Amino acid sequence: MAPEQVNAQPIDARTDLFSTGVVLYQLFTNHLPFEGENTATTLLKIVHEPPPPLAKFLPSYPPEMEQVLLRALAKSPDERYSSADEFALDLRSCRDN
Repeated sequence: MAPEQVNAQPIDARTDLFSTGVVLYQLFTNHLPFEGENTATTLLKIVHEPPPPLAKFLPSYPPEMEQVLLRALAKSPDERYSSADEFALDLRSCRDN
């Protein structure tokens, strides 16, 4: 659930890109980017806290990947990718480097 959903604000395609970022983060780390002891704590983390750095879970990774994930998981939709194509382009550049 994206921060704007938690706060009952309007949603658009960038909400789905946030969710895609959550899945990608979990695929890389085997951990959710926002984990709490209960639902309320998890929702607070989604709205207010950044995800843990990838280095907490991974010994090595493409350095650009952290920036891609942080942008996908930005709290404000205006700071996220504006399209899936833009997101995919940055992911491809991580793979190619």
